Amino acid sequence: MLSETFWIFICTTGATLLFGVARLCFKSKCSEIDFCCLKVVRDTTQEMSGDEERGTQIVTQQSQENKT
Repeated sequence: MLSETFWIFICTTGATLLFGVARLCFKSKCSEIDFCCLKVVRDTTQEMSGDEERGTQIVTQQSQENKT
């Protein structure tokens, strides 16, 4: 028989792998993602505009800090 430690290790590794794939899919700028049997289609224009707004806010804050 396999020990409980082995099964905990397998379950933890599997969950980590699934969360890692989900994270990659979320961070991807692709509008259509195919991974094995998983297919995700999403609208990335809103995410990209939000990223651009955050980027301009960071640049503005850094330029204001450099002036002081």
